[in-house]
Amino acid sequence: RGGGVALISRTPLALSPYSTGSFPSLEHLTLSHPSFLSLKILLLYRPPKASPTFISDISTLLTSLCLCSDRLIILGDFNLHFTPSCSISTDFSSLLSSLNLSLHINSPTHSHGHPLDLVITRGLSVSDVTITDKAISDHHFISFTTSTRLPTSTRPTTIFYRPWKKLPPQSLTDALESSELLSLWPSTLTDPSSPLSLLHNTLSSTLDTLAPITSRTVSYSRSSPWYTTHLRSLKSQVRAAECTCVKYGLTVHRQIWLDLLKIYRSTLASAKSSFYSRIILEAKNNPRLLFSTTTRLLRPPRHPAQVISSNLHCEEMLDFLESKIKGIRSAVTSPPTSTHHPPLPSHTPTPTHPPLHTFVPVSPPSVTELILSLKPTTCSPDPIPTPLLIAQLHFLAPHITDIINLSLSSGSVPISLKTAIITPTLKKPSLDASQLSSYRPISNLPFLSKVFERVVASQLRSFLSTHSLFEPLQSGFRAAHSTETALVKVTNDILTICDQGSLCLLVLLDLSAAFDTVDHAILLHRLSSHLNLQGTVLEWFRSYLSHHLHFVSTNGFSSTPRTVSCGVPQGSVLGPLLFTLYMLPLGDIIR
Repeated sequence: RGGGVALISRTPLALSPYSTGSFPSLEHLTLSHPSFLSLKILLLYRPPKASPTFISDISTLLTSLCLCSDRLIILGDFNLHFTPSCSISTDFSSLLSSLNLSLHINSPTHSHGHPLDLVITRGLSVSDVTITDKAISDHHFISFTTSTRLPTSTRPTTIFYRPWKKLPPQSLTDALESSELLSLWPSTLTDPSSPLSLLHNTLSSTLDTLAPITSRTVSYSRSSPWYTTHLRSLKSQVRAAECTCVKYGLTVHRQIWLDLLKIYRSTLASAKSSFYSRIILEAKNNPRLLFSTTTRLLRPPRHPAQVISSNLHCEEMLDFLESKIKGIRSAVTSPPTSTHHPPLPSHTPTPTHPPLHTFVPVSPPSVTELILSLKPTTCSPDPIPTPLLIAQLHFLAPHITDIINLSLSSGSVPISLKTAIITPTLKKPSLDASQLSSYRPISNLPFLSKVFERVVASQLRSFLSTHSLFEPLQSGFRAAHSTETALVKVTNDILTICDQGSLCLLVLLDLSAAFDTVDHAILLHRLSSHLNLQGTVLEWFRSYLSHHLHFVSTNGFSSTPRTVSCGVPQGSVLGPLLFTLYMLPLGDIIR
């Protein structure tokens, strides 16, 4: 029709329908490249007649295409005279620029001297564009060269794992009951490190016996959770019909194949749509899941591979993190050189509430309830996967309770619970992954350390609430407080001041590496002087902050453990609470 649209390719192309809505001024047909699934080849033809909705129609079509694929080839007779005097072509050029689409035709493609036939691409390199008059039509022949990479072959990979999910719960129970845990459990407990070590060793050896580490060869592929058995059966029917059509070439066989193909694609689209609709509906109160689902749907460009690919790189990452903290601390007031408490500042208020000397012992039922309320995360220092530990709480809860109570009464925290694994994660996908400054350190702690911290945090929060020691203007890291409550407070104060005819000045502070730069001596001074924590309670926090270890571990590589001289671990239970208490004098200054 008119100029018509023809596509000649050196590689085979599979014809497939594509629907993006109703575009009265456009007739379009999509072809998919079999060697690269995300490539879309669109053939368009615009009839040579006036259409006031052309720009809006093509804008809707191109926007939808850019969301579903990052590599596009758009070919066709657009019947647009790309001259400075043509307003539609100017608007169309602006549209292409806004969508990061490249136009590769800048000379006439018609015998009357107008560039009507266009070649538009996105995410592809085009070269050798030639326009030749073949004398078979009033439209010229356009040729160009582009290349697409073949799909990456999934090479088999050997993984090592424990088949603990297949482990019957009763077998683990029997093994623990017959182990030396009961016979060797200390009758007189004086130090929590000894029974904790015995518990860890028993759990580790039991798991090694029942579920030893084994290997398996796997090939990873892209996950399609919406792909059901019914869809797999339909795909097999489509393949069989296609083979029959190719073999016999009859019209009836071709029609059967196309009908089955239409049913398969419709069912696939419906299954995928239902899958994501269900996730979005269930995630309406879960912003993290909602945003991750939206991100997956929009298919943002993948960031480059992480720079950490060896033990040496892990050491370099840890060196960078530690040097960054030292640089920040040296830029502010030097911390006290003495290991003792710093001198009492003149503005420090004298506590009027009673001190907190000791913690309250916990019971096995309360420990069980606490563990069941936690997210069952597992990291490498854990002796067994957390789901297995939870399944054996009827046997392990009394032992865990003994260790917790011993830690609370002695004011000592076992060093094995103070070792943090730092996992570097990119702050934003758009950042350069080769730069160490693009990463944020996230600390992973053993599961039992979170149980210990949750027990202490619960009793400390109760003490702070009873004596009204929380900063009233603090919205971060507090229950029933959030950025929303902070914004409501600030907005109300600004409006009130403006109504009074006064000048309003807003000062915003951005703390760099806030958690990592907390000075331990100053924090302990805050706990003793501001909050009146004394005795065993203060000694517990002193033990918790001292001799902390951390090391970088990612992609199967790790650095050597090093002692932490300052900061509270990000990802810990007590970290946010301790940082809030560390900042208590700031509220006094503001008021």
